Amino acid sequence: MSKPAPKPPIQNKHLISREIIAFIVDRRAAKRSPATIRYYQTELDWFAAYLQQHKITLIEDITAEDIREYLIHQGLTRNANGVHCSFRAVKAWLNWWAVELDDDSWRNPIRKISPPKISSEPLPGVPVDHIHALLATCKRDRTGQRDRAILLTLLDTGLRCSEFLNLNYGDIALKTGAIQVHDGKGGKDRIVFSGNRSRREIIRYFRNRGELAANSPLWATQTGSRLTHAGLRDMLQRRSARIGIPPPQIHDFRRSFAIESLRNGCDLVTLMRLMGHTSPNVLRRYLHLVDGDLQKTHERTSPADNL
Repeated sequence: MSKPAPKPPIQNKHLISREIIAFIVDRRAAKRSPATIRYYQTELDWFAAYLQQHKITLIEDITAEDIREYLIHQGLTRNANGVHCSFRAVKAWLNWWAVELDDDSWRNPIRKISPPKISSEPLPGVPVDHIHALLATCKRDRTGQRDRAILLTLLDTGLRCSEFLNLNYGDIALKTGAIQVHDGKGGKDRIVFSGNRSRREIIRYFRNRGELAANSPLWATQTGSRLTHAGLRDMLQRRSARIGIPPPQIHDFRRSFAIESLRNGCDLVTLMRLMGHTSPNVLRRYLHLVDGDLQKTHERTSPADNL
């Protein structure tokens, strides 16, 4: 029995820009969440721009060394977890391309790259005194009232950025503070809660917006359109600049929610459900920060030391 003829060598015609688009289309067809799609799009656009600067436009021309140098480049402005995010996106794209191409003559360069190490230490959230200072910049005008409600609700709910910005007016029950989250991570719905203080500021914010439909965006611009990730980030940067503090990342409020909830006695199972985690492993890392608080408090209040 004769052996099948070998496949001809790959022709250099696979544009990086075009195949990134094809990958994003495939992820959408696979019903990946909007947040996941944005993650892939952002990370791969950065990778493509870097390769373009080095005059690499075809997938076949990407080498393992190119990827290593890109990750080093990312490490100049991003922490270890951010570099790992870059690696995962590039790996997912190239592994998808290997299946899509189905040609043994192409060697996937990602196979030679070891995953970057990530930090096991949890990042701190927004310091409480910074939150007080940010709130102090919010006047009682229309924009200031919106931003005050945003800051408190970010802290009070621990929502991911996409979950927070996708909320509609009909998703919040003002009497109870229950907030319905639709299509969270993994496409799952859940309920979170806003406390009395944040709910009071939300109600004050609504007074400036008139009558709203159930599907009206909860967080809106001056023209009534839905607030975007860029708009929320710009607000935090603008208010931080007024008081001379480093602008917090949006996700820092989620970390603050976890840390302060643990400090105030919330158990891990409840916190896991509120934050939409399927495992308590990530949250357990925050216990180290809380344990540090307990140690400092005991050092200050030790009955034996204060005899």
